[in-house]
Amino acid sequence: YSIGCFQLPLFGILADSVGSVMIPRVSLLQHQQRTREIVLLTARVMRKLAAVYFPAYAFLLVVRREFITALFTARYADSIPVFAVNLTLIPLGILLVDPIMRAYAEHRHFLLKVHGALVVCIVVALPATISRFGLVGAITVVVIANALARGVILVKAIRILPVEPSDVGLLTDVAKIAAASTAAAALTTLARYVSSSLPPLAALVVCGVCFGIAYATAALALGVLTSEERESILGYLGRMIGRPSPRLAGAAPLLPE
Repeated sequence: YSIGCFQLPLFGILADSVGSVMIPRVSLLQHQQRTREIVLLTARVMRKLAAVYFPAYAFLLVVRREFITALFTARYADSIPVFAVNLTLIPLGILLVDPIMRAYAEHRHFLLKVHGALVVCIVVALPATISRFGLVGAITVVVIANALARGVILVKAIRILPVEPSDVGLLTDVAKIAAASTAAAALTTLARYVSSSLPPLAALVVCGVCFGIAYATAALALGVLTSEERESILGYLGRMIGRPSPRLAGAAPLLPE
């Protein structure tokens, strides 16, 4: 069970970093009565988190067996179903609304109430679930409780902020990222089948390359990246191969020769 609930450090670090930056920013906007900008900020954060969480979830779900066996050996193959269910917590991570609740002093105790109720529900449901469904049932209870808690907090945040039905359009890129991740996962499933005879680590590398190419192609085709993001990526790739980005290449020198 502990192997199946293995937590990838990247997601915890990313969530903590984003949350620590969001809290003071949301507090400042709330103090200045700029609640509309809080909605826009939250949508931007969800988009950026989705760009990492969704493809990671899709990829790990496809190569879950290769990932576990390559990292922990085939002895822990029984933990793969637990790992697959536990992965569901990754896409739920884009619902980062805790900073909003913390920014409003009058609603801070709401988080404590929700998390307290969450613990009680888990404690009550675990014994019966484990006895009937085993360890997979245990992690399923945890995931469902986490999803319900995030949903309740999200509804509360929507009531606090001036969220309008038209704001669903702010999540268009999130939907595109989900579609790109799904398409890449489908192609990676074929690559996984083709590379099934390879050692787990080699198959993981092959599937990773296939997923990366497929996801990047789908993201570009769906227009997920903004012009600034494309230029930033091109600049980064240019520095890796020793070439300046197109913008820098055409810029005039700052100092006379």
